[in-house]
Amino acid sequence: NSVWVEPQDRRRGVRRALVSGLLEAFKAGGIDDLHLRYAVGNAEAEAVWRRLGFAPVLVTAVARRDEVEARL
Repeated sequence: NSVWVEPQDRRRGVRRALVSGLLEAFKAGGIDDLHLRYAVGNAEAEAVWRRLGFAPVLVTAVARRDEVEARL
């Protein structure tokens, strides 16, 4: 699932409300470890998540099969 805040709705507390609600649900469900995905190059998202304590620990890379075959 993906969640984002439209540019015109940013800086209005939407992210805080979403994350707070999710954290409450996770806590109630006994979930302690959180995993997050955001696009490489999205500096705004990276800054927000880093401020909340998220740190990148692995890289997910994508490619089309035919492109990989052509480069072998």
